[in-house]
This record gives sequence, C-alpha cells and structure tokens, in this order.
Amino acid sequence: MARIIINNGNAGTLFLHSELITHFEADGNYCRAFYADGKEQDLWLSMKRLEEILVSQLPTTAPPFLKVGRSLIVNVRYIVRITPQKHEMELHGTEMKEHLVLKASEVALTGLLDYLTVKLSNQNTH
Repeated sequence: MARIIINNGNAGTLFLHSELITHFEADGNYCRAFYADGKEQDLWLSMKRLEEILVSQLPTTAPPFLKVGRSLIVNVRYIVRITPQKHEMELHGTEMKEHLVLKASEVALTGLLDYLTVKLSNQNTH
C-alpha cells in the first residue's frame, strides 16, 4: 500500500494510505483528505503543494489522483459515474458504506470524462 508523507506543521508528520483516500478538497488555503471509511483529515498545505507531493511520492503502481477543477483531487479508483450535465461525480468502493456524490463544474467533469475514456480505451487495446 503506497503511503503519502506530509509534514502537517505542528500536527506532526502524516503517513497517509493512498488507496484508502477517495479524494482531497481545498478548504481555503488548506486541504482536507477524505477516506473511504468516511473519516476526514485536515492538511495544513495548499492544493498546489499537495499536487506536488502526490506527483513526487506516488509510484506509478499507486492509484492515480487527478485534479478536477480548482478545488478537488480525486482517486480515480473510486469513480463509478460522471454526469457533467448535473455537475456530479459519484464515488464508491468496497471500503465505502455508501455512494458519495461530489460537485464540480461541467467543464472540469467533461475534461475528466474525456481523459478517462481515452486512458481506459488505450488500456483495453494493449
């Protein structure tokens, strides 16, 4: 299980299990990690810094995280439905008790849908 190491200021250093995180949301100048079991973790860093950490620390075998709009980074492993017209993305996984619906712009969700469609069709042809 891949770990993400984050220096969380006075709250100490965090070792997050990437596979258990459904998504990250910006919260002002900081971020929040959301876990499949419903728990949340405040992160004392910007979304930009979080993106840098994810790129530098996660091996290619880890579930990929993709930025959706300005304030959301999603673990694509949990995406089960994208409905750009409704500005919604639905997440679910075996670790989750219930489905989670996230809101994002139609443009961001359409971009995500296009990217995943190409990526998955390329995987299926190789």
